Amino acid sequence: MVSHVEVLHAQTRNEALAQSRGLDTLLAIGVETTSAYSDYSRSAAWGSLEIFAFFFGNFGAWFVPTVSYETPSRLVLEGVDLHQTRVRQWHAQGGGTDLPFDWSAEFESTAQSTSLWGRSRNPRHYLLTILAPPMLIVPGEEKQLSATLTHGVTNDLTHEIRSTVRERLIAREWVRPLSVVFLAPDPNTVVTGDSISLELGLANREGQPLRALELVRLSPPTNEYRWSASRESLQQLDQAIEMNANPSDFIYFTVEQSVPVAPGGNLIKVRVSRDDGEQVVRTMLYIR
Repeated sequence: MVSHVEVLHAQTRNEALAQSRGLDTLLAIGVETTSAYSDYSRSAAWGSLEIFAFFFGNFGAWFVPTVSYETPSRLVLEGVDLHQTRVRQWHAQGGGTDLPFDWSAEFESTAQSTSLWGRSRNPRHYLLTILAPPMLIVPGEEKQLSATLTHGVTNDLTHEIRSTVRERLIAREWVRPLSVVFLAPDPNTVVTGDSISLELGLANREGQPLRALELVRLSPPTNEYRWSASRESLQQLDQAIEMNANPSDFIYFTVEQSVPVAPGGNLIKVRVSRDDGEQVVRTMLYIR
């Protein structure tokens, strides 16, 4: 679940990194496509049905997707966790050098061609179809045609972005040196009480002792709420992690105090750090 999205306007990855302070994850998205969707073809099968509908009813011909436009598109997606030690060091040194991202993916749109029915191309040219089948009115109204084709490609790529980001972020949590995830309550359900019992999953895969586990709840205009684990609690967590048979697995941890939640949105940030400087920050939004 994404609690906050900020769009950065940058020409390079380094520019985007310089603007990304205070965020959790940076995604770089690049789209390659043609400057104009102008290549089209007519389907013989759909065309036959359109001609039949034109001569025997006319109105039905308006809804046959005879004309198909070529809409080749490719998307490149990269991501980096901004709370890693190497990223914080990059900021401390003033940037300049190229910082590798954690992961990258690229894929082509499944909508390499888009079939359109008459109304998608010519919403205001219905009267012309009294004289000729809609497939003869090509390319159609420029603004409507552009909007329809762009919307189809954008929807397809948006689905790919959503599924790819989810898969890659989840996969990274299983290999990160330090990882924390929200387990309960379910952020997709509305909070009914005035507080929540927060359950976290924690993994420390390199054995370095924990330095801090901190929580802050932000819900303007109410005052922020802060909580920090005691030294004894951190030592108990270290022992539980050490006893864990599989270091990649998460151990369960319940915040010792109930976290108060205010009416509306409650942004909860959890930060875990180790003695070697490694840290992780995760954010979740709960609605009351």
